[in-house]
Amino acid sequence: MRQRRLLIGCAALIVILCGRAVLTAHSASKDPPVRFVFAGHIRGPRNFTVNSLLPYFVEDISHVNKDFVVMGGDIICGYTTAYDEAGLDREWGLVDTYLDEIDVPVYRVPGNHDWHSVITKEVFNRRYGPEYYSFTVRDVLFIGLNSTKLCPDGSLDWGNIWLSNSPLPNVPQIPKGAQWDFLTGQLKDAAEDSRVRHIVIFMNGCLWKDPRTGREWWERVHPMLVRSGKVDMVLSGEAGDDKSDVSLAEDGILYLRNGWGITDNKDFSLRGAYLQVVFEEGTDRPKVFTRFINFTPEYFQALAGSMPEDTRRHLEEKVRRSRGGGQSSLNRARMIIRDWMNEHIRIYDRVNNIKAVIVLTLAGMALAGLVCGAFRRGRKR
Repeated sequence: MRQRRLLIGCAALIVILCGRAVLTAHSASKDPPVRFVFAGHIRGPRNFTVNSLLPYFVEDISHVNKDFVVMGGDIICGYTTAYDEAGLDREWGLVDTYLDEIDVPVYRVPGNHDWHSVITKEVFNRRYGPEYYSFTVRDVLFIGLNSTKLCPDGSLDWGNIWLSNSPLPNVPQIPKGAQWDFLTGQLKDAAEDSRVRHIVIFMNGCLWKDPRTGREWWERVHPMLVRSGKVDMVLSGEAGDDKSDVSLAEDGILYLRNGWGITDNKDFSLRGAYLQVVFEEGTDRPKVFTRFINFTPEYFQALAGSMPEDTRRHLEEKVRRSRGGGQSSLNRARMIIRDWMNEHIRIYDRVNNIKAVIVLTLAGMALAGLVCGAFRRGRKR
């Protein structure tokens, strides 16, 4: 009997060990999710400095799981009155002072503020490489496009036109020529590559909504993306000022637009949110989260010219205080609410968002009840 029990015990132990080995091997073979952050229209005000939300953004995404960050164009103000390379390099350098602190690769595509003349093109390409490109992370192919039409350098005084609030003649455009061939070639190669399961396309211009390009997009580009069978998402960074973010789903493709707002006087940032996208192995569609940079933004006017070191230290101190010591009770409550919203508000997840609204409503009602109760008790005394 003892020998029989011993044999059964040994057999059970072998089964358990083999099972754990299989599970461990399966776990090891499972690829981690592909996670990235997308932010558009992060440019600063018309004094050619940085957006006041930029240091908060850099600090905020340090707490977010990500493989890389994508900047969807309009990264600098750019429309300088003189097309000197030194001036453009200075403005790019101010932004990169913050972006260089990000601990993962940062990919950029140009917007109309970054890339609109021969000189702005030369500066962008010298600093960051070609204005359209692709790269692959595990089973996801990412295609970055340039949606801005290049105008002849010196044909117009762009800076004075823009600073006088007159409309600019440069327009977004569907990729042409070599860039069109690049896009179609990338889609063709990906369709034949079994290692590629998903495709994400990102650019600055919201070409599918712009009245100058929308018709061509839906008649020519969108059907091609659908035929590829692998395009899950198209991202645009052209969403600033008071423009509402545009999102829609057509034929299984998510079209999303994101950008930071700036007030009419171009001095202070109003709002800021960015997207966190997660591709999990074994799922057909990505998860998209809206993450808020500041639930109640801090306002300050950036100084003209270069960013002095004392101003930079001041901004960093604001970031530190917003996350740690020196917080008021109200600010701590704000951060708790903001972080909760970060985790529970998703694009294209109505059920989850309804639950979030219900929880916030109930919490508001409970708070109102407590305040009313305290007020009544005070009156009775």
